[in-house]
Amino acid sequence: MNSRSWLTVALCAGFAAACGDAPPDFPDAGSLDAGPPSLLPTRVGNQWTYRVTKGNGSVVTKVQTVTATISVNGQTGFVFTTDQDGVLNDESVQTVDGTRHLRVSELAYDNAGVLKERFQYEPPALRVDSGRTSAGTRFTDVHTKSTFDPNGTLLLAEARTHEFIIEAENELIEVAAGSFKCVRIRRSRSGNDAEKTYWYSPGVGKVKELGGQTEELTSYSVLP
Repeated sequence: MNSRSWLTVALCAGFAAACGDAPPDFPDAGSLDAGPPSLLPTRVGNQWTYRVTKGNGSVVTKVQTVTATISVNGQTGFVFTTDQDGVLNDESVQTVDGTRHLRVSELAYDNAGVLKERFQYEPPALRVDSGRTSAGTRFTDVHTKSTFDPNGTLLLAEARTHEFIIEAENELIEVAAGSFKCVRIRRSRSGNDAEKTYWYSPGVGKVKELGGQTEELTSYSVLP
């Protein structure tokens, strides 16, 4: 079994309640989305490369790729794989519900690419909503994030409330990958001072992120 197959099996094995046998020919999110242009085009093969400046000033290259589809409670699940400087960093299962892009589960790896933690989000946690882009729009997402050790032992179950504010709808952003008109979204967490700001370009994906570290898009290969 190759490494990609093993990782997909590991995702399902780690979260057996969420995953089932994958049908051979899933449609992709591009064909499922009938509404506004997606802020995160989810098609197998889509890839984004970022320059990441960490809080300590170090810089790494992050590559995120949609690598596969699996079944998640009868829905199409998309496997997002993230490498940092060529080393596997995390792999998550995400779904698309209408205009809402959701994170279902995730595997996190250490700097040597060894599995260190598993995460489950119940209900699936909102990542971005392509249908809510008007400046001034506010909405919340409530979910429980459960953390497991590599063997599946529950370490922590934490209820979270994320608050989203659309701060701008057509803000021009320049990064190494080019100039993009973006939706600027600020996300905060109730009871926590951690805050993130995201810039998403319709039909492209995330262009920039601030909060804890800075991510800027340097290149991408995306089909809607």
